[in-house]
Amino acid sequence: MSLSQDDLSVQDAVDAAVRQLVSASHAEGASHIHLPLFYPSGAAVTVSVERVKVGYLVTDEGFAYREAEMVGAETQFADFARIAAQELGVIATARMITAAADRASLAAVIAGVGSASQMAASAAVSAA
Repeated sequence: MSLSQDDLSVQDAVDAAVRQLVSASHAEGASHIHLPLFYPSGAAVTVSVERVKVGYLVTDEGFAYREAEMVGAETQFADFARIAAQELGVIATARMITAAADRASLAAVIAGVGSASQMAASAAVSAA
């Protein structure tokens, strides 16, 4: 089955849109993935991926905490982060969302950390 010109243009448009939704930057020792999720400030949710002995460490580098801090909600943040992390199967510390991953689970863990980060920040800001 061959694709028509219209089908190809739809595929090209979708491929271009996907490239705009998710991007990655790489620096020494870490990669940053900018996800199509947004914090209350309008900033894109970004997670960091670092190689560790047994796989990868994925964190939000405290970006969600900083969102809460901007509106004076840092004291409530830990509770909201714990709830979001538990819901998505990741880990919350007092100021960060994190999880370990192996190569097979890396995409799912990136999505989970990013989603929990966005949820925690939004909940904390809404409660402020």
